[in-house]
Amino acid sequence: MLLCPYCNQEVIEDAPSCPGCQFESAKLIQLLGPAPTLLEPVNDWRGIWKPKEIKALIKKTENFHYQFPKTNLFFVARSFPEEFPMKVCLFHFFNSTGLTELSKRLGQNQNILIGFDPDNRRLGIIVGYGLEAYLVPHELDHILAQAEVALTQNGYYKAASLMIKTLQEKLTKIAIEIPDAYGLDNVDVLQSEY
Repeated sequence: MLLCPYCNQEVIEDAPSCPGCQFESAKLIQLLGPAPTLLEPVNDWRGIWKPKEIKALIKKTENFHYQFPKTNLFFVARSFPEEFPMKVCLFHFFNSTGLTELSKRLGQNQNILIGFDPDNRRLGIIVGYGLEAYLVPHELDHILAQAEVALTQNGYYKAASLMIKTLQEKLTKIAIEIPDAYGLDNVDVLQSEY
């Protein structure tokens, strides 16, 4: 199941536009231009994290990847155009920075991109199509709501750390529940190669 980043309606994988809102990713790329390549798991172009916090976040993303080898977690802190919803900006970033090239095909992309826009006081999260069936919009909204509280009370580092922790908990729970639902033993759904 693929979801439109603008209206969350189901979209066929190779559809040129969303049947619900007519969103076209090709036009978005024309409007926003190319995005820089994300070479590191933590990309702080706004200086919201101290160097020691960046090191700690990189270590946490490495631990996350160790636990879920098919999933790469990326952070980006920068100003995004405020006329676009954060999810749409992250969709553009996700598809223009090479994150999709790390996977074989859209449905197998289990990468996660978390964005902080300190200039417009917002944050967002987008997951690869391979995780959309597991991390549905209301769960992502819940993660964002918790992170917004942490951001207000404790700052950017605590918000990012909480998002990593919450994602680990949710994916661990999913990895346990899916095999149980199908009566399978010792199957690691999110980590295994098919």
